[in-house]
Order: sequence, then C-alpha cells, then structure tokens
Amino acid sequence: GRFSMTLGLTTAAMSIGGTVSGYLGQALAQDLGYKQAFVILGVMSLVPALLYLFCIPETYIPPELSAMGSIQEGDEEEHDKTVGDTAAAVKSEMV
Repeated sequence: GRFSMTLGLTTAAMSIGGTVSGYLGQALAQDLGYKQAFVILGVMSLVPALLYLFCIPETYIPPELSAMGSIQEGDEEEHDKTVGDTAAAVKSEMV
C-alpha cells in the first residue's frame, strides 16, 4: 500500500539525489561560490526532511502499548483477545 510506495519513492529519491547533488553542487560552487552552494543544497535537503517529519505518520508502537512479549504458556487465547483490543486502541489514538 502507501508504505511500500513511500519506501520506493524514498529509495529512488536518495539514489537520484546522490547522483545529481554532486553535479549540482559543483555547478553552484563554480558559479556562486562554496558558501552559497552549501546553503542552497542545505535548504534543498531540508524540504524533504520537513515533509517526512510532518507528513509521514509514526508507525512505532511503544512496548507498554504492545501486547507482544507478554504471552505466558497457556495464555494464547487471552493474548489473542488483548492484541485485538490493543490494536484498536492504538489505531484510535493515531487518528
């Protein structure tokens, strides 16, 4: 779904950025100087970083909310019930 597409776009962007930034940085440094090239490339790298920070949802579930790791021998049925309850609670918090 969306996560796989985002991962693919991220990987493509990192590959393209690694290739293009050297050429762009060199051209900017020759035309404008190293200081201006550094600032321009820094601003260009902040744009996707801020987009990821504010637009990509957090997928980390803290251990205290996760039911994983709390299964004792013979408690499998109880665990299955709490996993469903915990997943529903976490999903409602994320929305």
